[in-house]
Amino acid sequence: MRPQIPGGGTALRRGVRTRVAGMAAIAAALLLLPFAAPGLEAQSPPLEGPPSGLPSPGDGVRSIVAPEGAGPEQGYAGDHLMYFGTYRNAFYVLDEATEEVVDTIELESGIPRSIFPNARRDRFYVIDVSYENVEVVDIATHQVVDRFTLSQGNETVRIWNMAVSPDDDTALLLVRRYRRLLDRFEVGPMEFLQYDLNRGEVVRELPWPDGRERQNMDLRFSADGRWIYFMGDPIRVLDARDLSEVDRWAYADEIGSGLENFSFGFPENIWDEPGTYRGLVRVTDAVQGADFLGVARASLDDRTLELTALGPWVPRLRFAVGPDRRKAYGVKDEVGDYQFWTFDLEAGRVEASAPFRGRSRMLHEVSSSGRVLYIYNAGNTIDLYDAGDYRYLRTIIMDADTTTRLFIFPRSGAGRSEE
Repeated sequence: MRPQIPGGGTALRRGVRTRVAGMAAIAAALLLLPFAAPGLEAQSPPLEGPPSGLPSPGDGVRSIVAPEGAGPEQGYAGDHLMYFGTYRNAFYVLDEATEEVVDTIELESGIPRSIFPNARRDRFYVIDVSYENVEVVDIATHQVVDRFTLSQGNETVRIWNMAVSPDDDTALLLVRRYRRLLDRFEVGPMEFLQYDLNRGEVVRELPWPDGRERQNMDLRFSADGRWIYFMGDPIRVLDARDLSEVDRWAYADEIGSGLENFSFGFPENIWDEPGTYRGLVRVTDAVQGADFLGVARASLDDRTLELTALGPWVPRLRFAVGPDRRKAYGVKDEVGDYQFWTFDLEAGRVEASAPFRGRSRMLHEVSSSGRVLYIYNAGNTIDLYDAGDYRYLRTIIMDADTTTRLFIFPRSGAGRSEE
């Protein structure tokens, strides 16, 4: 039987610059939540996981280890293609249906490190492990169609972050220059650059919003490319033509007074609607003096935020939305206390949780069928678990360790699933 968690959540919805509930109403809603997660120790020992000492497939690219010889027909993962970077200086393309590596995308610059899918989901912008080179991968053809670097001569330019416009014409880059001199290295300040992807050149250095240099930044384009969101609290809305500030959104104000320490990173989920950001948040109720776990759903273009309170705060809990957007799955990655969680997004509640034999470093994703959970990273294996009862299914073993996040796209090579 699947372990169940009693109790539901309460959705607190807000529109742009509106308040529909005071602190008393919010506090009353939170009081209805369960104040203790079910005893996971009752589920001990953890559910079965992959065996130890898995064999290496050598140069065979892929092999499968499964209990009692169970293969891909047990726990159907889906019919999409998975993409992930490896230490083989290449992307591996793995077929969900057969669980075989069906193609590799060789990169000239070396090991891929950071991946930025474009708005249409038909290209990857890939920064290599040196942070000097960007290669552009066409997802449909599995070919590198462009590459660029800003380094030249004795000057190394590292690209620490980037954002690409929806029309794939412009990239905004966060860079730093390192100049090698005879007796020392000269390290420059952080720079904010506009890069023309068609002409292959830097157009200009952009001014920092409010004139303050940042060591890191997170930028998002609006769906129509008219606006750039400079993430923070408040979020600054910039005109994409001249980078002038036209608006600010203090999104934390949308949840009302009396709730503190609310911060949302606007994470992107591969199965979410374009422009929608959903993830777990920690909120402090100043009246009760307690921290609560919530799931937030936000739209930058609409300036709306929805917060659903789920229960007591749980640390180190990762979050991934399923393809039907009705459920999401969490993984707690605290050493010695690895757990699966299932969230009913429609009912606004925690549906189930159970301990399992996890990894000291891991990421997770939901398969295109919604029936399988992938556990991966920090190695050359992908463990498959049943999303319904968390049962271990099998392990895919490859001949190279992964270096990036895993992406799942339709076989057509473009677009998001709209299941």
